[in-house]
Amino acid sequence: MKGSPTIFSSELLPVDEPILSKNQYLPQPKKLEATIARLLEAEPYAVLSTRKRKQPYASLMAYAAVPSLRVITFATPITTRKFHFLEGAPEVAVLIDSRASAQGMMDVEAVTATGRAHRAAGAEAQRLARLLCARHPQLEAFTRSPSCAIYAVDIYRYFYCARFQEVSVWTPGKKP
Repeated sequence: MKGSPTIFSSELLPVDEPILSKNQYLPQPKKLEATIARLLEAEPYAVLSTRKRKQPYASLMAYAAVPSLRVITFATPITTRKFHFLEGAPEVAVLIDSRASAQGMMDVEAVTATGRAHRAAGAEAQRLARLLCARHPQLEAFTRSPSCAIYAVDIYRYFYCARFQEVSVWTPGKKP
């Protein structure tokens, strides 16, 4: 089912995520993948939600998504709470929304991407840093610093919300 949208999948992914019944989702808008891609392209910043033990934490971050939308990348100093929380519990949520550019409350769109983060190394880290810096050139020197960690979030699902109540779910296809 490469890249095909699903409202609900009984096939569980390896992530600690609540199981919701089918009727909790409204039918998907056409071209949900394109809608999510448009929102991710338009909004340069996101909120990363992490946790350590039972303590939640949210961080504002610059990010970039790979074209397939299967991975979101970001950079963080290794001295931050974000870094230490990620090292202890890699399951994350990333919220991207359009509130800054919306005309009114009912125009706000949001997507929550759930997945598992890992610290990239070697060629993967270099490739992701280039992607991140292409979108955020001001991060060029920062991403080359030895105190910077490049992270990749392998995305399990996207929860797209429009008009504060219409929720659709899209699961990116498996990597080829």
